[in-house]
Amino acid sequence: MVLRATGRLTGAVKAEKGDDVSHLPAKTLNKLIARGLVFDDGKANPQTVEAEPRKRVRKE
Repeated sequence: MVLRATGRLTGAVKAEKGDDVSHLPAKTLNKLIARGLVFDDGKANPQTVEAEPRKRVRKE
């Protein structure tokens, strides 16, 4: 999960719009997410491809 700043952040957390802030502690990130100052861009999340079901061979 890559979390990016939605705008310029100043104060305890300094970041420009689009900067990766996922390295911050979870306590800080939770506050930023709750305020809408950080979003998940989804780029680091691997997409899993669903496996097709195999045909079963009948035993005689």
